[in-house]
Amino acid sequence: MSSRREFLAQTSVATTLAAFAAPLLAQGTKPLRLVIGFPAGVLTDNVARLIADGMKGAYPAGTIVENKTGAGGRIAAEFVKRADADGSTLLLTPLFTFTLYPHVYRNLSYDPLKDFKPVAAVASFDYALTVGPSVPNSVKTLPEFIQWCREDEKRNQYGIPAAGSTPQFIGDLLAGATGVPFSAVAYKGGAPLLQDLIGGQIPAIIDPLPNAFEYHKAGRLRVLTVFSERRSPLLPDIPAIGEYKMGQLAARELFGVFVPATVSDSHVATLRTQLAASVDNSKGGFARMLVNAESMGTSDLTAFTQKETERWKSVVLASGFKAVD
Repeated sequence: MSSRREFLAQTSVATTLAAFAAPLLAQGTKPLRLVIGFPAGVLTDNVARLIADGMKGAYPAGTIVENKTGAGGRIAAEFVKRADADGSTLLLTPLFTFTLYPHVYRNLSYDPLKDFKPVAAVASFDYALTVGPSVPNSVKTLPEFIQWCREDEKRNQYGIPAAGSTPQFIGDLLAGATGVPFSAVAYKGGAPLLQDLIGGQIPAIIDPLPNAFEYHKAGRLRVLTVFSERRSPLLPDIPAIGEYKMGQLAARELFGVFVPATVSDSHVATLRTQLAASVDNSKGGFARMLVNAESMGTSDLTAFTQKETERWKSVVLASGFKAVD
Protein backbone atom coordinates (compact mmCIF):
# COMPACT_ATOMS: atom_id res chain seq x y z
CA MET A 1 0.00 0.00 0.00
CA SER A 2 1.36 3.39 -0.90
CA SER A 3 2.01 5.86 1.85
CA ARG A 4 0.19 9.17 1.97
CA ARG A 5 3.44 10.92 0.97
CA GLU A 6 3.85 8.66 -2.08
CA PHE A 7 0.22 9.23 -3.01
CA LEU A 8 0.61 13.00 -2.84
CA ALA A 9 3.83 12.85 -4.85
CA GLN A 10 2.20 10.73 -7.53
CA THR A 11 -0.79 13.07 -7.62
CA SER A 12 1.50 16.09 -7.99
CA VAL A 13 3.39 14.48 -10.87
CA ALA A 14 0.15 13.50 -12.59
CA THR A 15 -1.22 17.03 -12.25
CA THR A 16 1.97 18.54 -13.68
CA LEU A 17 2.00 16.14 -16.62
CA ALA A 18 -1.67 16.89 -17.30
CA ALA A 19 -0.95 20.62 -17.36
CA PHE A 20 1.80 20.18 -19.94
CA ALA A 21 -0.23 17.68 -21.93
CA ALA A 22 -3.33 19.87 -22.23
CA PRO A 23 -2.03 22.18 -24.96
CA LEU A 24 -0.35 19.25 -26.70
CA LEU A 25 -3.62 17.31 -26.63
CA ALA A 26 -5.44 20.29 -28.10
CA GLN A 27 -2.78 20.60 -30.77
CA GLY A 28 -3.02 16.93 -31.64
CA THR A 29 -6.78 16.34 -31.53
CA LYS A 30 -8.35 19.71 -32.25
CA PRO A 31 -7.90 21.92 -35.29
CA LEU A 32 -6.41 25.36 -34.82
CA ARG A 33 -9.16 27.93 -35.34
CA LEU A 34 -8.04 31.33 -36.57
CA VAL A 35 -11.03 33.64 -36.09
CA ILE A 36 -11.41 36.94 -37.96
CA GLY A 37 -14.16 39.53 -37.86
CA PHE A 38 -14.30 40.36 -41.55
CA PRO A 39 -15.70 38.63 -44.65
CA ALA A 40 -13.93 36.28 -47.02
CA GLY A 41 -11.83 37.90 -49.72
CA VAL A 42 -10.84 41.07 -47.85
CA LEU A 43 -7.29 41.81 -46.73
CA THR A 44 -7.70 40.48 -43.17
CA ASP A 45 -9.12 37.22 -44.52
CA ASN A 46 -6.26 36.81 -46.99
CA VAL A 47 -3.66 37.39 -44.28
CA ALA A 48 -5.37 34.89 -41.98
CA ARG A 49 -5.53 32.17 -44.64
CA LEU A 50 -1.87 32.60 -45.47
CA ILE A 51 -0.91 32.33 -41.79
CA ALA A 52 -3.19 29.34 -41.21
CA ASP A 53 -1.73 27.54 -44.20
CA GLY A 54 1.77 28.07 -42.82
CA MET A 55 0.81 26.57 -39.44
CA LYS A 56 -1.05 23.47 -40.61
CA GLY A 57 2.01 21.24 -40.34
CA ALA A 58 1.92 21.61 -36.55
CA TYR A 59 -1.75 20.59 -36.32
CA PRO A 60 -2.66 17.08 -37.52
CA ALA A 61 -6.35 17.99 -37.24
CA GLY A 62 -5.77 20.96 -39.52
CA THR A 63 -6.11 24.73 -39.34
CA ILE A 64 -9.37 26.57 -39.98
CA VAL A 65 -10.12 30.22 -40.71
CA GLU A 66 -13.51 31.20 -39.31
CA ASN A 67 -15.18 34.41 -40.49
CA LYS A 68 -17.28 35.70 -37.58
CA THR A 69 -18.34 38.87 -39.35
CA GLY A 70 -20.24 41.86 -38.11
CA ALA A 71 -19.88 44.95 -35.94
CA GLY A 72 -16.54 45.85 -37.47
CA GLY A 73 -14.75 42.87 -35.93
CA ARG A 74 -16.27 43.12 -32.46
CA ILE A 75 -18.28 39.91 -32.76
CA ALA A 76 -15.13 37.91 -33.48
CA ALA A 77 -13.33 39.43 -30.49
CA GLU A 78 -16.23 38.62 -28.19
CA PHE A 79 -16.26 35.02 -29.49
CA VAL A 80 -12.55 34.46 -28.90
CA LYS A 81 -12.70 36.12 -25.49
CA ARG A 82 -14.99 33.26 -24.37
CA ALA A 83 -13.06 30.46 -26.12
CA ASP A 84 -11.46 27.48 -24.35
CA ALA A 85 -8.21 28.02 -22.46
CA ASP A 86 -6.38 25.34 -24.47
CA GLY A 87 -5.08 27.82 -27.04
CA SER A 88 -6.85 26.20 -29.98
CA THR A 89 -8.81 29.37 -30.85
CA LEU A 90 -6.95 32.51 -31.94
CA LEU A 91 -8.11 35.96 -32.98
CA LEU A 92 -6.35 37.62 -35.93
CA THR A 93 -7.37 41.25 -36.21
CA PRO A 94 -6.22 44.66 -37.38
CA LEU A 95 -5.06 46.34 -34.21
CA PHE A 96 -7.62 49.15 -34.43
CA THR A 97 -10.21 46.80 -32.92
CA PHE A 98 -8.09 46.88 -29.74
CA THR A 99 -6.49 50.34 -29.77
CA LEU A 100 -9.23 52.54 -31.26
CA TYR A 101 -12.53 50.83 -30.49
CA PRO A 102 -12.39 51.43 -26.71
CA HIS A 103 -12.63 55.14 -27.51
CA VAL A 104 -15.29 55.12 -30.23
CA TYR A 105 -17.75 52.54 -28.82
CA ARG A 106 -19.54 53.32 -25.58
CA ASN A 107 -20.42 49.72 -24.70
CA LEU A 108 -17.54 47.58 -25.93
CA SER A 109 -18.13 44.00 -24.79
CA TYR A 110 -14.46 43.15 -24.29
CA ASP A 111 -11.46 44.73 -22.63
CA PRO A 112 -8.52 44.40 -25.04
CA LEU A 113 -5.91 44.68 -22.29
CA LYS A 114 -7.60 42.34 -19.78
CA ASP A 115 -9.52 39.74 -21.77
CA PHE A 116 -6.72 38.74 -24.15
CA LYS A 117 -3.05 37.85 -24.28
CA PRO A 118 -1.07 39.16 -27.27
CA VAL A 119 0.84 36.46 -29.14
CA ALA A 120 2.48 38.16 -32.14
CA ALA A 121 2.04 40.65 -34.94
CA VAL A 122 2.28 38.94 -38.32
CA ALA A 123 1.78 41.69 -40.92
CA SER A 124 1.15 45.41 -41.33
CA PHE A 125 0.06 48.03 -43.82
CA ASP A 126 0.15 51.82 -44.13
CA TYR A 127 -2.63 54.28 -44.83
CA ALA A 128 -2.45 56.71 -47.75
CA LEU A 129 -4.03 59.92 -49.01
CA THR A 130 -5.27 59.25 -52.52
CA VAL A 131 -6.95 61.68 -54.92
CA GLY A 132 -9.17 61.04 -57.90
CA PRO A 133 -9.99 62.66 -61.26
CA SER A 134 -11.85 65.60 -59.70
CA VAL A 135 -8.49 66.89 -58.48
CA PRO A 136 -6.51 68.55 -61.34
CA ASN A 137 -3.54 66.63 -62.72
CA SER A 138 -1.39 69.62 -61.86
CA VAL A 139 -1.85 68.73 -58.17
CA LYS A 140 0.96 66.21 -57.73
CA THR A 141 2.10 66.63 -54.12
CA LEU A 142 0.57 66.97 -50.68
CA PRO A 143 1.50 70.69 -50.37
CA GLU A 144 -0.15 71.36 -53.74
CA PHE A 145 -3.26 69.48 -52.62
CA ILE A 146 -3.41 71.48 -49.38
CA GLN A 147 -3.18 74.72 -51.37
CA TRP A 148 -5.88 73.52 -53.79
CA CYS A 149 -8.18 72.78 -50.83
CA ARG A 150 -7.55 76.21 -49.31
CA GLU A 151 -8.83 77.89 -52.47
CA ASP A 152 -12.36 76.46 -52.08
CA GLU A 153 -13.84 74.99 -48.90
CA LYS A 154 -16.03 72.65 -50.96
CA ARG A 155 -12.85 70.73 -51.80
CA ASN A 156 -12.11 69.83 -48.18
CA GLN A 157 -14.07 66.58 -48.06
CA TYR A 158 -12.29 63.24 -47.87
CA GLY A 159 -13.82 59.78 -47.89
CA ILE A 160 -13.27 57.13 -45.23
CA PRO A 161 -14.36 53.45 -45.16
CA ALA A 162 -16.41 53.82 -41.95
CA ALA A 163 -17.35 56.37 -39.32
CA GLY A 164 -15.04 56.27 -36.32
CA SER A 165 -12.33 54.43 -38.24
CA THR A 166 -8.61 55.15 -38.14
CA PRO A 167 -8.70 57.16 -41.43
CA GLN A 168 -11.19 59.59 -39.89
CA PHE A 169 -8.79 60.47 -37.10
CA ILE A 170 -5.79 60.64 -39.42
CA GLY A 171 -7.81 63.24 -41.30
CA ASP A 172 -8.46 65.13 -38.06
CA LEU A 173 -4.72 65.15 -37.38
CA LEU A 174 -4.05 66.37 -40.93
CA ALA A 175 -6.56 69.20 -40.44
CA GLY A 176 -4.85 70.22 -37.23
CA ALA A 177 -1.40 70.13 -38.78
CA THR A 178 -2.31 72.12 -41.92
CA GLY A 179 -5.09 74.41 -40.74
CA VAL A 180 -7.42 73.14 -43.47
CA PRO A 181 -10.89 72.24 -42.03
CA PHE A 182 -11.14 68.81 -43.63
CA SER A 183 -14.48 67.02 -43.33
CA ALA A 184 -14.83 63.22 -43.35
CA VAL A 185 -17.49 61.51 -45.44
CA ALA A 186 -18.14 58.02 -44.08
CA TYR A 187 -18.88 55.12 -46.44
CA LYS A 188 -19.97 51.58 -45.72
CA GLY A 189 -16.76 49.84 -46.72
CA GLY A 190 -13.82 50.33 -49.01
CA ALA A 191 -15.48 49.23 -52.28
CA PRO A 192 -18.05 52.07 -52.55
CA LEU A 193 -15.42 54.47 -51.27
CA LEU A 194 -13.09 53.65 -54.16
CA GLN A 195 -15.95 53.67 -56.67
CA ASP A 196 -16.91 57.23 -55.76
CA LEU A 197 -13.29 58.38 -55.83
CA ILE A 198 -12.76 56.89 -59.30
CA GLY A 199 -16.08 58.38 -60.43
CA GLY A 200 -15.13 61.86 -59.25
CA GLN A 201 -17.89 62.11 -56.64
CA ILE A 202 -15.35 62.83 -53.92
CA PRO A 203 -11.93 64.44 -54.34
CA ALA A 204 -9.82 62.38 -51.93
CA ILE A 205 -9.82 59.43 -49.56
CA ILE A 206 -7.75 58.16 -46.66
CA ASP A 207 -7.67 54.38 -46.84
CA PRO A 208 -5.23 51.45 -46.59
CA LEU A 209 -2.52 51.80 -49.22
CA PRO A 210 -3.07 48.29 -50.67
CA ASN A 211 -6.63 49.24 -51.67
CA ALA A 212 -5.50 52.09 -53.93
CA PHE A 213 -2.18 50.67 -55.10
CA GLU A 214 -3.25 49.05 -58.37
CA TYR A 215 -5.37 52.06 -59.33
CA HIS A 216 -2.40 54.32 -58.69
CA LYS A 217 -0.11 52.15 -60.82
CA ALA A 218 -2.70 52.18 -63.60
CA GLY A 219 -2.95 55.98 -63.50
CA ARG A 220 -6.61 56.06 -62.50
CA LEU A 221 -5.90 57.45 -59.02
CA ARG A 222 -2.95 59.28 -57.47
CA VAL A 223 -1.43 58.52 -54.08
CA LEU A 224 -0.01 61.81 -52.76
CA THR A 225 1.44 60.66 -49.45
CA VAL A 226 1.74 57.59 -47.29
CA PHE A 227 1.09 58.05 -43.57
CA SER A 228 4.39 56.61 -42.39
CA GLU A 229 7.72 57.87 -41.11
CA ARG A 230 9.58 56.47 -44.13
CA ARG A 231 8.63 55.84 -47.74
CA SER A 232 6.76 52.66 -48.50
CA PRO A 233 8.73 50.07 -50.49
CA LEU A 234 5.55 49.66 -52.54
CA LEU A 235 5.74 53.28 -53.74
CA PRO A 236 9.30 54.50 -53.21
CA ASP A 237 8.64 57.62 -55.33
CA ILE A 238 5.82 58.86 -53.08
CA PRO A 239 6.86 60.96 -50.06
CA ALA A 240 6.00 59.73 -46.57
CA ILE A 241 4.13 62.08 -44.25
CA GLY A 242 7.23 62.16 -42.06
CA GLU A 243 9.08 64.01 -44.82
CA TYR A 244 6.64 66.88 -44.40
CA LYS A 245 7.52 67.25 -40.70
CA MET A 246 4.20 65.66 -39.78
CA GLY A 247 5.43 62.40 -38.33
CA GLN A 248 2.68 62.52 -35.71
CA LEU A 249 0.30 61.44 -38.49
CA ALA A 250 2.13 58.16 -39.13
CA ALA A 251 -0.23 55.24 -38.49
CA ARG A 252 1.09 51.75 -39.15
CA GLU A 253 -1.73 49.20 -38.84
CA LEU A 254 -0.66 45.83 -37.48
CA PHE A 255 -2.40 42.49 -37.86
CA GLY A 256 -2.11 41.02 -34.38
CA VAL A 257 -2.83 37.53 -33.10
CA PHE A 258 -4.42 37.20 -29.65
CA VAL A 259 -5.72 34.42 -27.42
CA PRO A 260 -8.07 34.46 -24.42
CA ALA A 261 -6.44 35.67 -21.20
CA THR A 262 -6.92 32.19 -19.71
CA VAL A 263 -4.38 30.57 -22.07
CA SER A 264 -1.10 29.68 -20.34
CA ASP A 265 2.04 31.69 -21.01
CA SER A 266 3.86 28.53 -22.06
CA HIS A 267 1.30 27.85 -24.75
CA VAL A 268 1.44 31.48 -25.89
CA ALA A 269 5.20 30.97 -26.36
CA THR A 270 4.54 27.85 -28.45
CA LEU A 271 2.06 29.71 -30.64
CA ARG A 272 4.51 32.58 -31.01
CA THR A 273 7.16 30.20 -32.36
CA GLN A 274 4.69 28.63 -34.79
CA LEU A 275 3.51 32.03 -36.01
CA ALA A 276 7.08 33.24 -36.54
CA ALA A 277 7.79 30.21 -38.72
CA SER A 278 4.60 30.77 -40.70
CA VAL A 279 5.46 34.44 -41.30
CA ASP A 280 8.97 33.51 -42.40
CA ASN A 281 7.58 31.07 -44.95
CA SER A 282 4.86 33.46 -46.15
CA LYS A 283 6.84 36.56 -47.09
CA GLY A 284 6.26 36.03 -50.80
CA GLY A 285 2.52 35.78 -50.22
CA PHE A 286 2.51 38.93 -48.11
CA ALA A 287 4.37 40.79 -50.84
CA ARG A 288 1.70 39.78 -53.36
CA MET A 289 -0.96 41.09 -50.95
CA LEU A 290 0.94 44.39 -50.69
CA VAL A 291 1.41 44.08 -46.93
CA ASN A 292 4.56 43.96 -44.84
CA ALA A 293 5.62 40.81 -43.01
CA GLU A 294 6.10 41.43 -39.28
CA SER A 295 7.90 39.48 -36.58
CA MET A 296 6.84 41.40 -33.47
CA GLY A 297 6.77 39.13 -30.44
CA THR A 298 4.53 39.01 -27.42
CA SER A 299 6.22 41.63 -25.24
CA ASP A 300 6.68 44.12 -28.09
CA LEU A 301 3.09 43.68 -29.25
CA THR A 302 1.87 44.21 -25.70
CA ALA A 303 3.83 47.45 -25.40
CA PHE A 304 2.76 48.63 -28.86
CA THR A 305 -0.91 47.93 -28.12
CA GLN A 306 -0.76 49.85 -24.85
CA LYS A 307 1.03 52.80 -26.44
CA GLU A 308 -1.35 53.01 -29.40
CA THR A 309 -4.38 52.73 -27.11
CA GLU A 310 -3.25 55.80 -25.21
CA ARG A 311 -2.34 57.64 -28.41
CA TRP A 312 -5.75 57.17 -30.03
CA LYS A 313 -7.53 57.99 -26.79
CA SER A 314 -6.06 61.50 -26.87
CA VAL A 315 -6.69 61.91 -30.60
CA VAL A 316 -10.35 60.86 -30.32
CA LEU A 317 -10.94 63.12 -27.33
CA ALA A 318 -9.36 66.08 -29.13
CA SER A 319 -11.49 65.44 -32.21
CA GLY A 320 -14.76 65.80 -30.31
CA PHE A 321 -16.00 62.47 -31.67
CA LYS A 322 -19.01 61.17 -29.76
CA ALA A 323 -18.82 57.50 -28.80
CA VAL A 324 -21.51 55.28 -30.31
CA ASP A 325 -23.25 52.17 -29.00
